[in-house]
Amino acid sequence: MIATKKRKTIATTWRKPPEWSHIPGEPTRPPLVPSWAKAVAGGKPVPPVPIVGYQEQYLSLPDRFVAWLASRQIGKSWTAMLKQVFRVHQAEQRKLGHRAIVFSSGKEPALEDIRYAIMHSRAIETWRQAEMAIAESEESYEPDPEQNRYAKYSIDFPGTGLSSIAAIAANPWTAVGRNAHVVGDEVARWRDPRAVWDAIVPFVTRGGVGMDLFSTPFGVSNLWHDLCTRPEHYGLKLLVTTIWDAIQDIEIILHLLPEAQAEQLRIDPAQLYKLCGDDKVWAQNYLCQFLDLLSTLLGLDMIAACETSGTLWSSIAEGREGSASRILFFGWDVARKRDLSIAWVLELLGDVLVTRWIETMQKMRLPDQQKIVDTIIGLPGMRRGLIDETGMGLAVKEFSEDRFGSIRIGGVTFTGPARVEMSKHLQAKFQDRKIRIPNDPMIRDDLRLVKKEDTLSSERIVIEEGGESHADRFWALALAIYAAYEWTTSGSRAPATAPTSVSPSHLTGRINQPNVSLAAKLLTRAA
Repeated sequence: MIATKKRKTIATTWRKPPEWSHIPGEPTRPPLVPSWAKAVAGGKPVPPVPIVGYQEQYLSLPDRFVAWLASRQIGKSWTAMLKQVFRVHQAEQRKLGHRAIVFSSGKEPALEDIRYAIMHSRAIETWRQAEMAIAESEESYEPDPEQNRYAKYSIDFPGTGLSSIAAIAANPWTAVGRNAHVVGDEVARWRDPRAVWDAIVPFVTRGGVGMDLFSTPFGVSNLWHDLCTRPEHYGLKLLVTTIWDAIQDIEIILHLLPEAQAEQLRIDPAQLYKLCGDDKVWAQNYLCQFLDLLSTLLGLDMIAACETSGTLWSSIAEGREGSASRILFFGWDVARKRDLSIAWVLELLGDVLVTRWIETMQKMRLPDQQKIVDTIIGLPGMRRGLIDETGMGLAVKEFSEDRFGSIRIGGVTFTGPARVEMSKHLQAKFQDRKIRIPNDPMIRDDLRLVKKEDTLSSERIVIEEGGESHADRFWALALAIYAAYEWTTSGSRAPATAPTSVSPSHLTGRINQPNVSLAAKLLTRAA
């Protein structure tokens, strides 16, 4: 009697086990059985890389424009790069070629995407022995090539010479003029996503290229939320995969796999849920629900309690007539073309910081801005000022520091942690009612644009999209408040009167000549 191999069965339904019943959410559809699983159930060998049902669903979509709204921790980037490698392979077989450009949320994700592409290429017989390596290059863009520099990673496929996959951080500059299929990695976390979208749309609507966009939700009132809630408006095919959709697709095939492969695929929702620590965080990151997890930094009542009138000088000339014994601070949020350039002056009266002057400069040459701010720095009683030294602001800060000394002038690079730190000090002043600002709707609106998000690992400051302002007044005020904090907590104090001429004694105690000419050249170039 000949023994026959018992055929394995594959479940067509799935229910959460009791140990997971406390975790919110359910699958949104029946489980999907991948094509290889049916063959394995009939006795065929397991493929080296078993694709799960939800991955096969995405890979098989024929639509030219796709938006994949998907949970975290399910291999979105891995799957998306596999799709592009498949497209390259199919195009090469037809002697046509396929080019793709991946817009990632940053430099490291871009490199990871290309590494996935290399890994998938090695799994295809055609390229298994081919010499393929990741090429790294750098692109820079006007009007500030030094600031607008971005690393690009790419691979070229042997064959027709027409196929390549490249990846670069998404940015309005990097998205212009590409003639390739667009892959959008974590679109919700792109920098300035609407500007990137405006740059992408023209070239994906011609030729045979298209778009594959994917991301987890990240708040509301942003591009990704709009694309996913109105896909028909944009001509997109929307695919949704929650963590429970992924888990059920994995669970129904685990018994077909060797233990090592099964262990790599398993997802432990209990651990993920515990790490979230909050049902809202879980719902957005794993159940694909768009939620407003941002908390407004300053409430309307908090702002209103600190609004007043009659504290502003009538002109900067009035400020020049004041006593050198008073205590003044300023913050300067530097801009040249698109945003407002704002210099905000505060006076310390007792333990309250009172707004005395707000200088608003729009589309003004930097040398002209510098002249105005020099007047502010030279006000009697000016103790400390902080300048936004991000981008073109670095030359401005160096020029001012060389002229007035590093005790009086400092700079802040607007990194994520720096924004959080300054925002905390600003928020504390409003909470304690230790700040006075003009009763002005434009200031009020600017202050309300800045929101705080508590992520799983850190705090993050977010500027709400949609308005013309980029919270320029908020950041000028935050710089001024932080300058006051530095002055009150530091042992180094600037003299009450600014120097009228530069000398080494007004710098940091080092006997050196300030490089005023270099900073002036940079300012002239930036103008």
